[in-house]
Amino acid sequence: MRPGEDAATSTSPYRVRRGDPEVFEIGLVTEGRDCRFALVVDRVANGEQKSTTAGDFPVVPR
Repeated sequence: MRPGEDAATSTSPYRVRRGDPEVFEIGLVTEGRDCRFALVVDRVANGEQKSTTAGDFPVVPR
């Protein structure tokens, strides 16, 4: 969704149904330094807004 939209007014072409796989590919570049990040996913399920935070992931330069 875009800022100011809710599930009823969203123009997003993406819809997730029960049983659909949820796959997120995230690419990170560290510019030579170690860092950490968390992924926050905001979603609407059965009309209720929810937020899930996944991890405290380290990113180490190669």
